[in-house]
Amino acid sequence: MQTIYYIGSIHASEVGQELYDEISAVYPEGRLSPRHFGSKLPKEDSRTLAVMRIMEEHGYKIRNHHEEFDPSQKYYNLQITREYSNRDLDQIAYLVPTPKTMAGALRRKNGILILAHDRARAIAADRMTYAEDGNIIVTDDLRRMMEEAGLLNLVFLEARLEKPSFRVPEPLWELTTELRMPPLSDRNVLIDNDCAPYTGRPGQMCLPREGLSVPEALYFPAELHYSARSLAAIEPFDLARTFEPIGQNVAHYPVASQRFHQFCVAAHLRVSWQPVQVDPN
Repeated sequence: MQTIYYIGSIHASEVGQELYDEISAVYPEGRLSPRHFGSKLPKEDSRTLAVMRIMEEHGYKIRNHHEEFDPSQKYYNLQITREYSNRDLDQIAYLVPTPKTMAGALRRKNGILILAHDRARAIAADRMTYAEDGNIIVTDDLRRMMEEAGLLNLVFLEARLEKPSFRVPEPLWELTTELRMPPLSDRNVLIDNDCAPYTGRPGQMCLPREGLSVPEALYFPAELHYSARSLAAIEPFDLARTFEPIGQNVAHYPVASQRFHQFCVAAHLRVSWQPVQVDPN
């Protein structure tokens, strides 16, 4: 795993040409245009540290959106991401899967997810696609493969295209599960889109963060944390959904086992994976 610091959107018109030239000299490749700078480098890269030091020497502070904005303070933006190799992902017990192709969910009709007709080619080609709200769509042949593999706790609900297409043999299926994960551990701070504490009131957005102070508040995406004790208390599974409704559309995110991950890798499915952290008791 590699930790990446992304310093973005530093414009000469805002920080002054002198400061802009100084940080550009440290990392010339960050000069995105004659007056616009941004860098994406490993945390330990000396150029990252040098740019941050220069910004601090000129009175700039990292903007933390979980703290009240001070109009008298000068800010710059820093986002921290983690990049995992395939070997890293193979060693992680649980992961959040997100298919790389959108299936284009339009609405539900009598509980059935209706998909955009113009996404038929993509659905047929990728076999596993992302609809919305954490929903995953699979083709009928992939459903059969999953059942034959004996994956646990999978539920398949009928899904349909808005109009039938010769490109996709129906039926299509919404892949879900009735199993819920335990609540996230205390390592995750739960807030809503107004940065107020998440209380679970109906319709309230839940945004897990790894902390509200720098640097924890800067990690994006935030990783989900569970205690080892809470996971030991639930039945073995290959697919579950988060206890908390997460994100803009208040959805219970899928959490997959390493066995589910290996099935997708072997089937050459185009899926992004976000590791889930298991914390010692």
